[in-house]
Amino acid sequence: MPDLASSIQAVLSTRFGERLEIDAGLPGLDELARIAAHRVHRRYLAREVAPELLRLLCACALSAPSKSDLQQADILIVRDRAKIQAIGALLPEMPWVREAPVFLVFLANGRRLPQISQMRRKPFPNDHFDLLFNATVDAAIVMTTFLRAAEAVGLGCCPISVIRDHAATVSEMLALPEKVIPVAGMCLGWPAEQGGNAAPLSQQRRRHVSRCDQGDGDGSLDFANGIRLW
Repeated sequence: MPDLASSIQAVLSTRFGERLEIDAGLPGLDELARIAAHRVHRRYLAREVAPELLRLLCACALSAPSKSDLQQADILIVRDRAKIQAIGALLPEMPWVREAPVFLVFLANGRRLPQISQMRRKPFPNDHFDLLFNATVDAAIVMTTFLRAAEAVGLGCCPISVIRDHAATVSEMLALPEKVIPVAGMCLGWPAEQGGNAAPLSQQRRRHVSRCDQGDGDGSLDFANGIRLW
């Protein structure tokens, strides 16, 4: 069995240019290794993702924490090739959308709570930005949990946030009711090749202690590999 601590250390050193001290006896290193090795996959095998596997992954994703356990996030599974092609046609710069065996849409469901309030004849005081914010964060948590579950079984994923640029069209295409918003899509399939990984910003730019330190004020951003973005 490989030394998981050393493997994680090597992956994160390559990604962030920083050596982290990792306790080899720490529980859960197998899960940390998968998270650290995350890659985006945009090419997929012509192999079905079984419906029962999708149900399992959705169940795991929907087990994620939600704001006050209000469960304001939904997952819409798109298998219909015509619909996947139609969504892909909106995003010609992303041909992998049209090629994905399955396309998922993660929804912020701001409709459910007002409906429950109405059913119980109770006032609904949160019909403002807080409703959108909470539901959107819930959807993002569910999407991330789904991604982790999918990668754990060997599937490849590519989140597609740009569907929000076509939110009205996608909502009509998928018959989304009022106050149910497509937060992001996700291509899903069995990887045809090793995925890619963009150069990340260094941890010093994103990890803060006690106060948010945005750098030295010169307007640059440091990437882990030494590249500077101006």
